[in-house]
Amino acid sequence: MPHCDQFVLLDRLTHAEAGTLTAEVDLDRSNIMRDSTGRVPAYVGIEYIAQTIAALAGLIRWRNGLPPRIGLLLGCHRYSSQCTHFPLGTLQVQIEQILVQAPIAVFSGDIRLNDGLLAEGEIKAIQPDDDDLERIIGRT
Repeated sequence: MPHCDQFVLLDRLTHAEAGTLTAEVDLDRSNIMRDSTGRVPAYVGIEYIAQTIAALAGLIRWRNGLPPRIGLLLGCHRYSSQCTHFPLGTLQVQIEQILVQAPIAVFSGDIRLNDGLLAEGEIKAIQPDDDDLERIIGRT
C-alpha cells in the first residue's frame, strides 16, 4: 500500500479469494492509533477496513504484474461498533466486494476478535486512472 511504514496499520494478510481478503491487526499498548487512554478507538476500524480494501486492490494488481495504484475512500455507510475501544489482541479484518462500477467499488467489512464481532460497515472507494487522479488531488 502506498502509505509510509508507520501508517500501514495491517500486520499481515491471512486469506484471499476472489473479491475477499482477511487481514490481521495486532493491538498492544504501543499501537500508533491509541488515544490518551492507551487504547485504540473503535472508529479507527474504518481505516482498518479501508486498508484491507487497499491491500486487496494491490494484491490483484500484483498478480497481474502491475504496480499498486492510489485509491481513495469515498465514504462509509452503516459503520457500527460493539465497543468504544478495541480490546488488546489480534483483530481479524475481513472485507468482501459487493458492488463494482469501475472505477468505484463498494465493500462490506467486519472486524472480529476471537470470532466475536466488534465492528462492521460498508465502504465505498475509488481507484481513479492517472488523469482523474490529477483532477482530484492535483498530482499523479
